[in-house]
Amino acid sequence: MRKFMIAALMGLFLAAPVSARAADEAAAKKAPAEKTATAAPATVARIAVVDVQGLVASSKAGKSIQAQIEKQRESFKTEFASLEKDLGDMQKKLSEDKTAKDSKEFETKRKEFETKMMNANKLVQERRQALEQGANDAVLQLRKKIVEIVADIADQEKFTIVIGRQDVVLAEKDMDITEKVLARLDKDLPDVKLKLDTAKAAPAAAAPTKQ
Repeated sequence: MRKFMIAALMGLFLAAPVSARAADEAAAKKAPAEKTATAAPATVARIAVVDVQGLVASSKAGKSIQAQIEKQRESFKTEFASLEKDLGDMQKKLSEDKTAKDSKEFETKRKEFETKMMNANKLVQERRQALEQGANDAVLQLRKKIVEIVADIADQEKFTIVIGRQDVVLAEKDMDITEKVLARLDKDLPDVKLKLDTAKAAPAAAAPTKQ
């Protein structure tokens, strides 16, 4: 027995109950003049299945995006570690400062530390937002290409419906076009550049050290 997929509900047809007497009367009225009508042949839908999430993860472009994200994360982590060390050193000096706590010099250093801490927190948020937005844009570009290729294959092979694999419980192997799409995708779009907002992603310029 062939197994077919359980996918989106294609349609539900419910026939309204008709009494036998009413049906006979209707038939009797139509019988003399009615000509036998030839039913139009039903169109059989050709359905294909594609694993979009799998394509994003396993394609060359998808892997390139992930590699760039990891590289950028490591770069940010190094930057944040440096900021954390600087802030730690400043905090330690403040706690060990022999100058009177109520002096203007100490108050100036304390405010400088608080400002630098606030700027560091802001920087971390900006870096994270830039990376998240860049990743989203790159994946969106990849998904658009996948849709374009799927549409082209569907047109060539006369598929009337293409369903995402995540919405399907069971499907015949020959209905899955994921490998065909992957082959085209790796050829047409082997790489997607991760673009970040330069204002938020570029390393901050080092502030001049006060003498």
